[in-house]
Amino acid sequence: MSKPFKTYDEQIEILSSRGLNIDNPDNAKIILSQLNYYNLINGYKTPFLDLKVSTEDEDKYKDGSSFQEIFYLHEMDRELKEVVFFFITSF
Repeated sequence: MSKPFKTYDEQIEILSSRGLNIDNPDNAKIILSQLNYYNLINGYKTPFLDLKVSTEDEDKYKDGSSFQEIFYLHEMDRELKEVVFFFITSF
């Protein structure tokens, strides 16, 4: 069963209520519109989760975790994939 679409403001509110710092909500909306919530958050949230208080139904983030850090991890992973792909295809 699929979940109903949430607006970018609602997505940001959910992340914030779970303890994720969002310093620039306008920038976060742009990032979410380009990458989408599932690919960005679900793909890269694990190192930032407080596993002691997170439940199966709701994530809680470690103190000091930020949306920008999750985005930076995504970008680092993307760049690393590009470099690896370049060298793999060069041989």
